[in-house]
Amino acid sequence: TCFDHYQNEFSNMLGANFMIFNQKIKPKGVQLFTDYVKSKMENVFFTLLVDFREFVFSDLEKMQKSGISAIKFHSYVQKISDDDFSSALVCAKNAEKLSLPIFIDTSFGTTKMYQYDNLKLAACLMDEIKDVPIVLLHTGCSRALEAFLLAASCENVFLDTSFSVATYLGSSIEQDLSFSYKKIGFDKVVYGSDTPYVSCEKSLKSINTFFDNQDIS
Repeated sequence: TCFDHYQNEFSNMLGANFMIFNQKIKPKGVQLFTDYVKSKMENVFFTLLVDFREFVFSDLEKMQKSGISAIKFHSYVQKISDDDFSSALVCAKNAEKLSLPIFIDTSFGTTKMYQYDNLKLAACLMDEIKDVPIVLLHTGCSRALEAFLLAASCENVFLDTSFSVATYLGSSIEQDLSFSYKKIGFDKVVYGSDTPYVSCEKSLKSINTFFDNQDIS
């Protein structure tokens, strides 16, 4: 139902990565969703917000067989404090065994932004995970230079443009994002729309404005 509601957003896309935020979903539910979306679109991938606190390796294997392409951690949604890092690392290491990339939300905002430090979580995982891509979603927002320093320290770490480019156009953070992407090289930068939080139309308009402003081809 959610996919159908937003399907017009995807009409001109050649492919997409869908993020499943339901941590309690079962493999059968994942299979229903992935099969349905695949029947409507080509070149689709699926990322699961993984329930690392109740992690079972066999469940992750089943999720992968049901269509999951990567896992995700979201510090604010999942309330990931320093005490949770060891459990998140166990989950990430097992995802690595299955060759599943790891996405980490690195947004910065809300009243929880000081309580749950997502870049600190990223650094913890990066120290141990070397064999699969790690994507820092949103490039750290207003902490873009910190996200850049993390990504620059590890070959397998990438920066993602979603939300931040559209949000920080016209601010000093726009310059930080531009510096970070140019410095690290665009082979380590991933475009993300953050749809439906940012519409596809607004996201594409924003990224092209950003490219024009920053003299990026």
